Parts: sequence; structure tokens; C-alpha cells
Amino acid sequence: MDTKEKKALLNRLITEANGTIVTIGAVKKDGDFRKFNCRMGVDMNNGGVLKYVPDEKDLLLVFDMQKKVPRMVNIAGVEWVKARKVTTTF
Repeated sequence: MDTKEKKALLNRLITEANGTIVTIGAVKKDGDFRKFNCRMGVDMNNGGVLKYVPDEKDLLLVFDMQKKVPRMVNIAGVEWVKARKVTTTF
């Protein structure tokens, strides 16, 4: 599956999740595997402005529920997503 297809499927899963907590299993750019418990649809503008558009860099903006901070997830590294008790593997 290429990045465009994965991005389209992730956007559909995010829309269907409707603000609920989602778990993402992804390989970070340095090769480490990370499991994110996160919420989608977060706004990064808490007094600061990003100097780039995450979508253009194939990044997904999520709010990490464990660390309580916004995080960027590399879309190409996403291996699976669990939303509403359904796991989708890429």
C-alpha cells in the first residue's frame, strides 16, 4: 500500500473515530516501534504556529494521551490502527 492510499484510509478511520481515543502502532523514522494512545482532530495552535503543514510532509497530528502533548506520526511508518475496537493492519 502506498502512502496516498494509507493516508486516505487513515483519514477515513479518523473521521469514523469521531474524537474517540485511537491506538496507533507505528515505526518512527529512527526505526523504533512506538504505540500511541491518542486522540485525533487536535489543534496545535496553543500560542504557537507550525512553520509547515504536517499533511504536506506525510505526518499525522495527534494528541498523545500518555504524555499529554501533541505528537506527529509518520504516515509511512503506521503499521496498524485500532479504533472503536476494530484493528486495521497496513
